[in-house]
Amino acid sequence: MSQVPITLPLIERLLKNFPRTVAGVKDSSGDWNNTKAMLDAFAKSGFDVFAGSEVFLLDNMRSGGVAASPRRHINPQRSNKLYENWRGPNADALQKDITATRASCRNIP
Repeated sequence: MSQVPITLPLIERLLKNFPRTVAGVKDSSGDWNNTKAMLDAFAKSGFDVFAGSEVFLLDNMRSGGVAASPRRHINPQRSNKLYENWRGPNADALQKDITATRASCRNIP
């Protein structure tokens, strides 16, 4: 955990200087646009991008990412079901359920 933003130019430099060492990143920024930029720039080259929240799980996988970080999942069973079925016809409904669960937990003290 860096506690500072990991920028696209930094990732690019790390990949150039440490090609067999740097394999991926978990983007915990909470900003889908940031995660998507990482995916667009690096996923096709084999760089693994993990979304920091299950709220972005489906979008992340559809954009070439590998998953979402399981450490903070509110409901890992639902997240795993979506992970296993993200190409299926119910994927959007599964993601909607996960997102709703996450939103409802924000109101818990």
